[in-house]
Amino acid sequence: MTDADIAVDNQAHTFTVTLQTVSSPRHNVAATKLCQVFTEMKTIYPCTQ
Repeated sequence: MTDADIAVDNQAHTFTVTLQTVSSPRHNVAATKLCQVFTEMKTIYPCTQ
């Protein structure tokens, strides 16, 4: 579990999640890969447009 900041850009219809690093390098690598997958998905959430 890690702390995160969320920044919403209503004009661009996006939000950015910034994760804080954790103590284990392998967990940071895993979180990075997971974030890359979410970014590539370009998911549109219901009722957000």
